[in-house]
Amino acid sequence: PVERRVRVIEQVMEDKELNMNIHPLEVYKAWISRMESETGQASQLPYDVTPEQALKHKEVTDEIENTIKKLVAIIQSFQEKIISSVDKMPYGIRYMAMCLRKDLKEKFPESSDEEIMKAVGNLLYYRYMNPVITAPDSFEIVDLEAGKTMNNIQRRNLGSIAKILQHAASYKIFDSDAKYLASLNVFIM
Repeated sequence: PVERRVRVIEQVMEDKELNMNIHPLEVYKAWISRMESETGQASQLPYDVTPEQALKHKEVTDEIENTIKKLVAIIQSFQEKIISSVDKMPYGIRYMAMCLRKDLKEKFPESSDEEIMKAVGNLLYYRYMNPVITAPDSFEIVDLEAGKTMNNIQRRNLGSIAKILQHAASYKIFDSDAKYLASLNVFIM
């Protein structure tokens, strides 16, 4: 739910050291770049690899797992904020969710409550909360100095958080397309 200022979003944006990059290719390329900077020599590793090849390197998988641990902690604070502020959600949206739940139950009586709530939760999250998380500057959720904008790392960090929250809202696990995120499935379910 939208408040004028959302502290959990501000905390992510203010953390200059935070980098929630979990894509294997980007982590792999950043690792190579760091190695080259530290040694002063060009790496002997190929630069253009597939995600599967990147994940064969322990340094890449370790970094992704460490980032996922940080991401889970941050996502839990987002979830706590969302859950604790449900009563601040506009009445019209709560009413729409109630009607949608009722109509889905009537239209699909054989569906479990979990399946119905997946649909309702996904709609509420994706249409109401996701835009605020991914573009808080557009909704004046964060205070930016005049002439300042969010940088790419801030946007990527918030995008990574939003992606995991989207999967959690729809109870969608990470499958073969994103095997490197499979450790988050326990968190989502």
